Amino acid sequence: MIELVGALLSGTGQAAPSEGEEAGGTVVVAIDVAAFRPLDEFRLQAERFCALLAASAAPMAVPGETEAATRAARVRDGIPFADEVWSELAALPGGPARI
Repeated sequence: MIELVGALLSGTGQAAPSEGEEAGGTVVVAIDVAAFRPLDEFRLQAERFCALLAASAAPMAVPGETEAATRAARVRDGIPFADEVWSELAALPGGPARI
């Protein structure tokens, strides 16, 4: 269903495009959870559900989890650059110094 809404409805084609097709359609859906059930109850059940996903035999990341891990690694370790790219940047007037 997400494929239909996100890719086909937006006109960008299927998520795994054939040769020459583009992918990456985006559809944003906003839902007022509180209109359906108490927000605290929903949050608790959502946290339980995410914990079940993480503990499953084939763990799955929930939206934002991979990005949060990448951000934490970048904050901790810096952003990796190929030496060639860094050399090109450093050669520019006012380019960065290697830390």
